[in-house]
Amino acid sequence: QARFYLKTVRGAVDAIGRPLDLPLMVDVEQYWNKVAPLPGPTMVRWLAEFVDVVENEGADLVRPGAATPSIYTGAPFWQAFVGNSDAFGRYGLVLARYPTYRLVKGANGKKFAVDHTPPAAAATWPVFAWNLRDDPSPRLPPGWDGWDGWQFSGDGNNGGAQVGVGSTHVDCNIFLADSIARWTGDQHHSPDTSPRPLVAGMVRNLTEEIVNSLPNVKPGASGEQVKRVQGLLLAAGFDPGPLDGNYPDDPTHATFLAVRAFQAARGLVQDGKVGTKQTWPALLGV
Repeated sequence: QARFYLKTVRGAVDAIGRPLDLPLMVDVEQYWNKVAPLPGPTMVRWLAEFVDVVENEGADLVRPGAATPSIYTGAPFWQAFVGNSDAFGRYGLVLARYPTYRLVKGANGKKFAVDHTPPAAAATWPVFAWNLRDDPSPRLPPGWDGWDGWQFSGDGNNGGAQVGVGSTHVDCNIFLADSIARWTGDQHHSPDTSPRPLVAGMVRNLTEEIVNSLPNVKPGASGEQVKRVQGLLLAAGFDPGPLDGNYPDDPTHATFLAVRAFQAARGLVQDGKVGTKQTWPALLGV
């Protein structure tokens, strides 16, 4: 699998005629209902072999400063599927951790994302800056003491048209200036290990409205957001039954029982509802 990945990347490198600027990356996240997860120790061995092949056989595909691969994951995924191993800290980390937000309607009738504190009319992409105000150090998987990149939203609505893809749901990421300088060898700026100035510039300068929505999910709901809840419940150790996107209004249903058990374990109101004030933030590790 690792060599198939390298073969695919090599075709792209040959097409553009130069090494890539960014490191090769391994995606480590939740399994879905048709794939059984490997046991933790087996997953650790598999991942170690995979990354070793990528690093040693793909070094010519990237710039020298980007020779060390990165791992994309989030702390809940890492705990659930890699057994919280601390053996991979020498690799780069692109962290998946999504802040919580809600939608409000502006004077022009359009909806935009704001955080849960005043002011009501926050700037574009406000929640990422909000998430860093009090604690710029998110929960990291064991073995890492920092991050190179942070995927702060996996659902950038209306973003597809801006980047030329069909889906309206686009991952939104931020990368530290010093990490980019290390990978590319570009030292023409002054790297800053703190994300605060970079984040402040993003919020100040962005003019496009990227709408992120986390709807309330309650019994009787169905669809992709329910499937997301089910996947996060499974990653947190609570069995929601099939990850089928169905949440019947039935107190004996596996998803209802899993939501209530998760809420009880986190000290939340046990109402079976996944709302933006309590249960969504807990599921996402905010």
